[in-house]
Amino acid sequence: MASTIASTVAGIGSQVAASSAANAASENQQNILDRKQENQRQALIENTKRLQANKTRQLAQLRVSQAASGFREGSGTALAIFGDVESRIDEEINENTNRALDALGSIANQKKNLQFGDKVRKSAGRINVVSTLIGGATKYGQGYGANYDRTGSDPFGIYKKKQP
Repeated sequence: MASTIASTVAGIGSQVAASSAANAASENQQNILDRKQENQRQALIENTKRLQANKTRQLAQLRVSQAASGFREGSGTALAIFGDVESRIDEEINENTNRALDALGSIANQKKNLQFGDKVRKSAGRINVVSTLIGGATKYGQGYGANYDRTGSDPFGIYKKKQP
């Protein structure tokens, strides 16, 4: 019967240790995702600034080129070309922004999945502890009954008051 108690305590101890290890791993993964998300945000900000500066530079070069070739910037073909180039650059900026936002969304989903997994693992851990306790109590009861059947006396009778 002592081995049943020791086995039950050891089982619960190992479940608690496994749960602690899983909590540490989950917290580590959460920290990694937080850093990754912050890096992605910073990259989005920097890339957007860089692309906007590139847009300004390319449009300025186009104006200079058009002016040097005699086009009037504010009307006709020159304005249409300028508008097309600006539109193409804006589409490139939007595509880069959308890719970065998709990556941020993916990281956010990973964090939510991690949190959900934590909840499931915690619930399962509690259920396992209760199962171990029930299993230990059942084995202890079976051992107690087997001892009673074998000896015909209550093994804990020495702790009970004797009736006069």
